[in-house]
Amino acid sequence: MASQFTVRLVECLGESMFPIDASGSIRLGGLGNPMPFVKPVTERIVDMLDERGASEVWTEGNTVHFRRALFAGGPGGNLNILLPFNSGAFSVEMEDLSLRVRYRLSTLRLMLIVTGMVTILFGFMISSNLKGGENWQSAAGVAGIGWLWLFGMNYLTGMIRIPFWLKRGLNNTAEK
Repeated sequence: MASQFTVRLVECLGESMFPIDASGSIRLGGLGNPMPFVKPVTERIVDMLDERGASEVWTEGNTVHFRRALFAGGPGGNLNILLPFNSGAFSVEMEDLSLRVRYRLSTLRLMLIVTGMVTILFGFMISSNLKGGENWQSAAGVAGIGWLWLFGMNYLTGMIRIPFWLKRGLNNTAEK
C-alpha cells in the first residue's frame, strides 16, 4: 500500500525530489539499430532485480517495475544494491544509435525509518540532557548529524552505485 502511494506520489511530482526518490539514466551506445536490443535489455533488468532479491518484479511495455519487502534480505546483505530503495522503475528508451535506461527509485521508506529512529534517539537525548541541566540544542545537533549520516550516506552510495551496477549488468546484453 505504502509503495503504491510512493510510486503515484513520485509520478505526480515529476522530476526527482530529494529525499523521496533518486533518478538518473545510463546510455548504452554504439548499437547501430537499437530496436533489437530493447527486449533483451528489459529482460536482463528483470533478471538483475531478481538476483538482488526484489520481492515483486513486473514489466509494462519497456518499463520494469519492482518492489522490495521491508525485510527482504537478499544476496549481499547490507551491501545489496537495492537496500536503500523500496520500489522503483527502469525504462528502456531508444535514442538514435543507442539505448537509454532511465530509472526512478523510491527512498521514502528509508527516509521514514531513519527519521523515526533519529526522533526516538533525539527524545532520549533531550530527556537526559534536560535532567543534567544542558540545553536541547546539542541534542538537536547530534540528531541532525545522525540523520544526515544514516540517510544521506545510504542515499549517496545508492545513487553512485546504481549506474555502475546497470552498466556492468547490461554490458554484454547490448553488444553487437
